[in-house]
Amino acid sequence: MVEPVADNACAPDWRVPVDVRGRGEDRVWVTTGRHVVSIDLASKRPLRVWDLDVCALRIVMADRNEATIVAASREDSGYSSRFLRIDKQGVHELPEYGRIAGLVADVVADRYGRLWWYDRASGAFVCRTPLGQAE
Repeated sequence: MVEPVADNACAPDWRVPVDVRGRGEDRVWVTTGRHVVSIDLASKRPLRVWDLDVCALRIVMADRNEATIVAASREDSGYSSRFLRIDKQGVHELPEYGRIAGLVADVVADRYGRLWWYDRASGAFVCRTPLGQAE
């Protein structure tokens, strides 16, 4: 059985790929446009859908209770990215990672809580630690 999920459009002219991650014991997390969906593996049905005011680009980390995603918005001066945590209580911005000018989609997290991605403009890998922590 296939359950429909929300459209992956962030704007009429901006669509992003769906991302599926965090397969735990009983659930998987999915980003689809301006939505994050928690899906029960046994029944293959959505448990909950969180509506966002930004575009969900990718799931960075996930377990059965929460997911950390990179999200972006389009503004007059271009795109900006930020990190959000999704859990039963709702959507929480992670200001300790700050905002990033541009689209940052291919982010990975290491076991120390650092976030890494490749910056095409500079041609180098970027490491973002939570603000206030030494790298």
